[in-house]
Amino acid sequence: MTLTDLYIRDKSSGAVRRIGEDQHDMLIITNLGVLEYHNLQNGDGCRLGEDNSGCGYEFVSNVDDHGYNCDPREPSENRKPVCPDCGWM
Repeated sequence: MTLTDLYIRDKSSGAVRRIGEDQHDMLIITNLGVLEYHNLQNGDGCRLGEDNSGCGYEFVSNVDDHGYNCDPREPSENRKPVCPDCGWM
């Protein structure tokens, strides 16, 4: 896990995965500064901070109860804080 991991949920299956694990993932920043995710295989995607009710994907928060980066695929009781300075878990 790194501090720049972003996660996406496929609404049809409910599966959460890290963006970049699939070769069809693409992230772009629009001219208006909006982060967009696109799945190049099926043409679907979503935008960060907007209503994505008509989209097949949505961004997933990766911040734990203490404000640290976490993997949202792990149960919350297994999550350990990660220090951004030293990497302590």
